[in-house]
Amino acid sequence: MDVQNNERTFSLQKRSERCVCKYCGGHLRVKSVVFNEIVDGRTELYCESCGRIEFGVEPEIYRCAKYYVDELDYNCYQDMDYSETTRQMSIARVSEIMEWVAINISIIGADGFTVPIKLDLNKTSECLHLTDDDL
Repeated sequence: MDVQNNERTFSLQKRSERCVCKYCGGHLRVKSVVFNEIVDGRTELYCESCGRIEFGVEPEIYRCAKYYVDELDYNCYQDMDYSETTRQMSIARVSEIMEWVAINISIIGADGFTVPIKLDLNKTSECLHLTDDDL
């Protein structure tokens, strides 16, 4: 294995520790993948939950994209029947857009966020928090 492959594997390992699958939010792991007749396997990030080869996104971006799609009932693929698959594809697409913006305004770099991020979990979680006054 050459130096370039070692650097790539190290970079993927670091990314797998902080990023999640942009389709399902699942854990990513470094996996050697063999493509067709190519004998030398290539190291990729693999989602254990949905079985995709996936580069992933920061978990905060995934949570925001999932919230956006679910709360606004957003569907990027209106020409397809709505299903869990098209929902996941919409979350992945919105994640890509959000990540593109974050990279281009320089708040995400090669090692994750470059500034502290404060995510309001009350707005992006699936839990409903009620007080006695709300009832």
